[in-house]
Amino acid sequence: MTYDITDVGFTAAGTVVTATISGNFPGSPSAGLRYRFEEYDDRNTRRLRIAP
Repeated sequence: MTYDITDVGFTAAGTVVTATISGNFPGSPSAGLRYRFEEYDDRNTRRLRIAP
């Protein structure tokens, strides 16, 4: 599996990282997955949401 980060954005709710995931799985590559990091600090992420 490989990933390519295509965008990083900052909102009041958290940080949003958009990526394309490629590998040996059905539907590869999967583009535009958004990882929303919420409630985090320098050591811990308390909430991570992944959505297309």
